[in-house]
This record gives sequence, structure tokens and C-alpha cells, in this order.
Amino acid sequence: MMIRLLFFCLLFTNATFAQQWMSWNECSIGYQPIKKINIQIGGQYRWNGSEQQYNKTLFSARVEYKLKRMIQCQIRYRRAWMPNDYFYLDQVPQTYGHRIAAGVEWDILKTLPKKEGGRKIGVQVTSLWQLEQFKFKRAQEYWRNKMQINYEFARKKWKTFFSLEHFYRFNQTYRFVDEQIDYQGLLNEWRYECGIRYAIKKNQAFSMGILYRDFQTLREDQIVLQLSYHLDIAGDHLLPVRKKEQTTTPK
Repeated sequence: MMIRLLFFCLLFTNATFAQQWMSWNECSIGYQPIKKINIQIGGQYRWNGSEQQYNKTLFSARVEYKLKRMIQCQIRYRRAWMPNDYFYLDQVPQTYGHRIAAGVEWDILKTLPKKEGGRKIGVQVTSLWQLEQFKFKRAQEYWRNKMQINYEFARKKWKTFFSLEHFYRFNQTYRFVDEQIDYQGLLNEWRYECGIRYAIKKNQAFSMGILYRDFQTLREDQIVLQLSYHLDIAGDHLLPVRKKEQTTTPK
């Protein structure tokens, strides 16, 4: 079934959205050193399907701290490598970018009471402040807000999700007023995503989804095919505790 869905997504993306589409492929690892802290690192390769060429490579890291059962804080970092559009300035074919972000996630419905064979639904809302810097470009400052709905099927290994996210850029445009720079903000982008997640094992999962990037600027909209693999490494506090063998001494 997974192979059929993958084939359908590839065919659908190439046939319908061949004018402007991307492919994002990601692998990530999660580690929980203590119960309230979760650390994730990962790498992503992006391919521009419209132009049939390499787009960029990303390394990302995330630390999550659970304040309460439904609320957690996040700190994120991302390093990007990409072709240099300003090669004529430094004669270097590749350039780089840095991104930092911080915010909170609220799991509104942690789990609803199990009904109809144990199905579950979840709703998460994430709000992030983000700053991104590139070589030879202005820094980009955003406020991101995302809502995601998850639905877990009765077999539990399968989960579907849908999300809606918007990006508000604080410094989209600027102008000089009285010898000072006056920045103007703009709702820069909307993102719509849907997909499925399959739990290979308890600590491994494969996800596949379609993302639509609706830009509110002159930039052309994009369709993105996303594939990802995630592996969780259990900390010592999550490993099963072995029961000590009881020994009896003769009376």
C-alpha cells in the first residue's frame, strides 16, 4: 500500500504540477535524555523538479522542553547550503544561510477518549519567532503560526495529518524616512499540507505528504512532495527495567 501511495504522489506531482514543484527528502533522529526534554537532529535534501536541478541541503536541530502535559517550548536551528546566486561577488559556487527560531507548541487535544475501535484525534498549535540570515542578503524576520490536525486510525500504525501555517515577515519592504530606515511587514506566505505517517516500529516512522506554498508576493507558488524517515533513540529512563531474580535461601 505504501508503494502505491508513493507512486501516486510522484505521478500526480509530475503530471499536474510540472510547472513549479519541489521535492524535499529528510531523515531525522530523536533522543530524549530526560522525560521533559526531547532533542532532534536531521538532514534534508531539496530538489527543484521544475528546473531539474539541485536546490539546497539543510542541517537542523531542535530542543523541546515540556512545561506541562499540553505545552512545550522549542528552540530551533538550521544551517543551509545552496548554489550561490551572487557568484560574481566572491567567485564561490556555494553559499550558506543560518536560521534560529523559538516559540511554544500547545497540544489542545492531547487525546480524545477512545471511541469506535480506539481512534484518536489531536490538534496542535505552534507559534514561532524566526530569524534567517544569508550571505549578501538582508536578514529575514518572521512570525510563524501553525495549526495541525492528526487522525490516528484504529490499527494505530497509520496516521493522517493536515496543517495550515502562515508566515508574517516583519521586514518585507523598507524605505528611507528622515534619514532612517522604515520597515514594512507583510503576510508573506500561506502553507497547506496533508499527508500520512506509517509507524514501521515503535521507534521508527515514515511520512509522506504534499505541501502547497501560497506566496503572497510576486514569487510563483509551489507544490512540494515531502518524504521523511524518523528514528527515536530511547534514553535510559525509557528503557524497560529488568526485574531482579529473587533468590531463596534454605532455612
